[in-house]
Amino acid sequence: MAANIYQEMTGPTKIRMEAVYPFIRSSPLNLNLNIDIVNFDFSKNHVEIWEKIQFASDDSLDKSEKKFFTKQFGGNLGLVPDRLFFAANKFTGNIIGACTSWFKGDLGRVHWVAVVPNFQGFGVGNSLMHECILRFKKLDYKKVYLHTWSDRNIAINLYSKFGFKKVNLSLT
Repeated sequence: MAANIYQEMTGPTKIRMEAVYPFIRSSPLNLNLNIDIVNFDFSKNHVEIWEKIQFASDDSLDKSEKKFFTKQFGGNLGLVPDRLFFAANKFTGNIIGACTSWFKGDLGRVHWVAVVPNFQGFGVGNSLMHECILRFKKLDYKKVYLHTWSDRNIAINLYSKFGFKKVNLSLT
């Protein structure tokens, strides 16, 4: 109870979660089989689609910010097509989620997991995380981390299903 009162007074806090191979699980039981994974492609409208998904799924982002994509990936644009991917509805082709298997040094980093609000709760996030972990394994990352916020219980539960555990930020 005291932690909840403190959080209400100070707001959400940043959380770091980590998973170490072989403890990283690549798949929970409920993957969405109606999802195709689509790689990012600069020749398509994927920059704008990625931004729309991020802004739709996260109220804390400044929707008026210009060149949001470039600010996030600008120094590594050549790596984006291999690491950023989308969840698309198999039947309509509509892109409904995005995720990035990013990195920082020799660590893998789950980055920018987002699902369009109308499709949340249907296993799209599971499908994205499954693909993300498969890519990390292919790239031979032994340790993977992510950041989220203490008030994002659904996201924390999703990451926990894949073997991620909270770590103390003061120790990392």
